[in-house]
Amino acid sequence: MLLPPGACQFETWLQTSAQQPAQWLLVPACNLGGAIEWSVGLGLQKTADGGRQDQFGLQAKTLFKELVTGSWGWGASLGLSRPLPGSAGRTLAAGTVMLSLAPSAPLALHLNAGATRGAGQTARANWGAAFEYTLDERWTLVGERYGERHGRPFTALGVAFWLRPDKLQLDATLGREPRPGGHARCGTLGLAWLWNDALPAR
Repeated sequence: MLLPPGACQFETWLQTSAQQPAQWLLVPACNLGGAIEWSVGLGLQKTADGGRQDQFGLQAKTLFKELVTGSWGWGASLGLSRPLPGSAGRTLAAGTVMLSLAPSAPLALHLNAGATRGAGQTARANWGAAFEYTLDERWTLVGERYGERHGRPFTALGVAFWLRPDKLQLDATLGREPRPGGHARCGTLGLAWLWNDALPAR
């Protein structure tokens, strides 16, 4: 999905697990009137040893073929993130190719493949798969599974609910994330606010 020209959205969500302090993310995004959606991200996280792992990111996303029911679409994104002053972590660059399928009106399938590279490191391949099943104009079932090459995947299932259709959406998921020696239960709670008249279309 790509925001239409002149549209913006603001997303925020909280992610937590039994073995990791909560991570809070804020991601505003806008399409300034062309074929590219720009977003910035701020991730705030306290590590288990009491340190900080806060990150700032920038991403550009575009679609080469828009998804319509009964067909497919694809796009790509490029992003860069770096730790905030005083935080642990490293600068990362990422690229992703996205393929989406809509075999029927309520169902959409998404497949991603890409790579992430840290400063001074070799690139690491990653992948993702997700589905959305629309129950009615307000409720949607969602699921995702993603990971890195040779690593154990993360899995989650949840729901999204439009508090105001096409304007304000709440979502929640429960899942399992890989941890040394096994898995840990985790959850997310998110909010997305969309508006289409914040910027004039060019």
